[in-house]
Amino acid sequence: MTGQSSFHIDPTAVVHPSVVLGEGAAVWNWSKVREGVKIGRGTNIGQSVYIDFGVRIGDHCKIQNNVSIYHGVTVGDRVFIGPHVAFTNDIYPRAVSPDWEVVPTRIEDGASIGANATIVCGITLGKNCMVAAGSVVTQNVPAFGLVIGQPAKLVDYVNIQGRPLLHNLQEPPPSEEKLHTVFTIPQGERALAKNRVRVGVIGAGKMGREHLRILDLQKNVDIV
Repeated sequence: MTGQSSFHIDPTAVVHPSVVLGEGAAVWNWSKVREGVKIGRGTNIGQSVYIDFGVRIGDHCKIQNNVSIYHGVTVGDRVFIGPHVAFTNDIYPRAVSPDWEVVPTRIEDGASIGANATIVCGITLGKNCMVAAGSVVTQNVPAFGLVIGQPAKLVDYVNIQGRPLLHNLQEPPPSEEKLHTVFTIPQGERALAKNRVRVGVIGAGKMGREHLRILDLQKNVDIV
């Protein structure tokens, strides 16, 4: 095992001696990390995660339980990967394939992937994008893009905090200033936080987007 002076490996985890772990990284219960993997500083690998040989994972990532990351995937810094996310690396999978060739996939800095999503190989998830839970991603996702569905489609853009901007997709992408705007809760509204209502909207069509727009105007509603 190589790396910096301080990292944690749970006794039940199987980590190949060639793995490089950055300072403050952690590999938890029953996870398996194969040969040649590099894991950056402060990255947290959850329970029962499988990381295939040669995978690169950046700094300060959070990889939740039961994720499978296969050979050919590169993960940038500050990436969130939710529970049960699966990556593929073969466009034409067969149990026996003499002409098998790895098709690489890149997850750029700050991207977030929701639980149970599937990322088909050969694509790039752009910086700070958001993949909704359960989505099947078959094509590139732009930076700050929000994709939903099976197959996943671009439905909006998010800001640097991951909040939907309710952007009209018929118009050019949001400006850098809008993408990097940080939403804050005014001091007078903080006392209402305990009485806030959590609301989910199913469907992202024309009416769903209108519902989201109206809900976003309500001071005591959190869109989840």
